[in-house]
Amino acid sequence: MASISIEEQQGGKLIQRSTRDVDSINRASNQFFSLLYKICHEVDLAFKVLTVPSNSHKRMRKDVTSEKVMPGIASIAITRQIDDTAKRARSIIQRTNILLKSIIGACL
Repeated sequence: MASISIEEQQGGKLIQRSTRDVDSINRASNQFFSLLYKICHEVDLAFKVLTVPSNSHKRMRKDVTSEKVMPGIASIAITRQIDDTAKRARSIIQRTNILLKSIIGACL
Protein backbone atom coordinates (compact mmCIF):
# COMPACT_ATOMS: atom_id res chain seq x y z
CA MET A 1 0.00 0.00 0.00
CA ALA A 2 2.96 2.33 0.53
CA SER A 3 3.98 2.06 -3.13
CA ILE A 4 0.80 3.65 -4.58
CA SER A 5 -1.28 6.64 -3.56
CA ILE A 6 -4.97 6.70 -2.57
CA GLU A 7 -5.81 8.42 -5.87
CA GLU A 8 -4.12 5.63 -7.82
CA GLN A 9 -6.04 3.03 -5.80
CA GLN A 10 -9.31 4.81 -6.54
CA GLY A 11 -8.30 4.92 -10.20
CA GLY A 12 -8.04 1.14 -10.21
CA LYS A 13 -4.30 0.57 -9.88
CA LEU A 14 -3.62 -2.70 -8.10
CA ILE A 15 -0.75 -3.70 -5.88
CA GLN A 16 1.38 -6.47 -7.33
CA ARG A 17 1.03 -9.71 -5.37
CA SER A 18 4.13 -11.34 -4.03
CA THR A 19 4.78 -15.07 -4.06
CA ARG A 20 4.21 -15.10 -0.30
CA ASP A 21 0.77 -13.51 -0.77
CA VAL A 22 -0.21 -16.10 -3.36
CA ASP A 23 0.99 -18.96 -1.16
CA SER A 24 -0.95 -17.71 1.88
CA ILE A 25 -4.15 -17.20 -0.18
CA ASN A 26 -3.85 -20.67 -1.70
CA ARG A 27 -3.14 -22.24 1.69
CA ALA A 28 -6.13 -20.49 3.32
CA SER A 29 -8.38 -21.48 0.42
CA ASN A 30 -7.22 -25.09 0.62
CA GLN A 31 -7.83 -25.21 4.38
CA PHE A 32 -11.30 -23.64 3.98
CA PHE A 33 -12.46 -26.07 1.30
CA SER A 34 -10.94 -29.05 3.11
CA LEU A 35 -12.88 -28.07 6.24
CA LEU A 36 -16.06 -27.57 4.21
CA TYR A 37 -15.57 -31.00 2.60
CA LYS A 38 -15.10 -32.66 6.00
CA ILE A 39 -18.18 -30.94 7.45
CA CYS A 40 -20.34 -32.01 4.49
CA HIS A 41 -19.20 -35.61 4.86
CA GLU A 42 -19.64 -35.53 8.64
CA VAL A 43 -23.31 -34.50 8.39
CA ASP A 44 -23.95 -36.72 5.36
CA LEU A 45 -24.64 -33.82 2.98
CA ALA A 46 -22.42 -35.42 0.37
CA PHE A 47 -24.69 -38.45 0.12
CA LYS A 48 -28.03 -36.61 0.06
CA VAL A 49 -27.79 -35.34 -3.54
CA LEU A 50 -29.44 -37.62 -6.05
CA THR A 51 -27.67 -38.31 -9.32
CA VAL A 52 -29.46 -38.56 -12.64
CA PRO A 53 -28.46 -41.44 -14.95
CA SER A 54 -27.10 -40.35 -18.35
CA ASN A 55 -29.89 -42.10 -20.31
CA SER A 56 -32.33 -39.96 -18.35
CA HIS A 57 -30.62 -36.84 -19.74
CA LYS A 58 -31.41 -37.93 -23.31
CA ARG A 59 -35.06 -38.44 -22.43
CA MET A 60 -35.16 -35.08 -20.65
CA ARG A 61 -33.76 -33.36 -23.76
CA LYS A 62 -36.66 -34.72 -25.77
CA ASP A 63 -39.13 -33.61 -23.07
CA VAL A 64 -37.63 -30.09 -23.05
CA THR A 65 -37.80 -29.77 -26.84
CA SER A 66 -41.41 -30.96 -26.82
CA GLU A 67 -42.07 -28.49 -23.95
CA LYS A 68 -43.24 -31.20 -21.55
CA VAL A 69 -40.60 -30.08 -19.05
CA MET A 70 -39.56 -26.51 -18.36
CA PRO A 71 -35.84 -26.25 -17.53
CA GLY A 72 -35.01 -24.33 -14.37
CA ILE A 73 -38.21 -25.22 -12.52
CA ALA A 74 -37.47 -27.35 -9.46
CA SER A 75 -39.48 -30.44 -8.72
CA ILE A 76 -41.00 -31.10 -5.31
CA ALA A 77 -38.39 -33.72 -4.44
CA ILE A 78 -35.51 -31.32 -5.10
CA THR A 79 -37.27 -28.55 -3.18
CA ARG A 80 -37.66 -30.84 -0.17
CA GLN A 81 -33.98 -31.74 -0.35
CA ILE A 82 -33.07 -28.06 -0.42
CA ASP A 83 -35.28 -27.40 2.63
CA ASP A 84 -33.71 -30.31 4.52
CA THR A 85 -30.23 -29.11 3.57
CA ALA A 86 -31.04 -25.58 4.72
CA LYS A 87 -32.23 -26.94 8.09
CA ARG A 88 -29.03 -28.96 8.45
CA ALA A 89 -26.95 -25.92 7.51
CA ARG A 90 -28.69 -23.79 10.17
CA SER A 91 -27.98 -26.51 12.73
CA ILE A 92 -24.31 -26.61 11.71
CA ILE A 93 -24.09 -22.81 11.96
CA GLN A 94 -25.60 -22.89 15.47
CA ARG A 95 -23.17 -25.58 16.59
CA THR A 96 -20.24 -23.73 15.03
CA ASN A 97 -21.22 -20.53 16.83
CA ILE A 98 -21.45 -22.40 20.15
CA LEU A 99 -18.01 -23.92 19.52
CA LEU A 100 -16.58 -20.53 18.57
CA LYS A 101 -17.97 -18.89 21.72
CA SER A 102 -16.52 -21.72 23.81
CA ILE A 103 -13.10 -21.32 22.21
CA ILE A 104 -13.13 -17.55 22.68
CA GLY A 105 -14.27 -18.00 26.28
CA ALA A 106 -11.44 -20.46 26.94
CA CYS A 107 -8.85 -18.09 25.44
CA LEU A 108 -9.95 -15.15 27.56
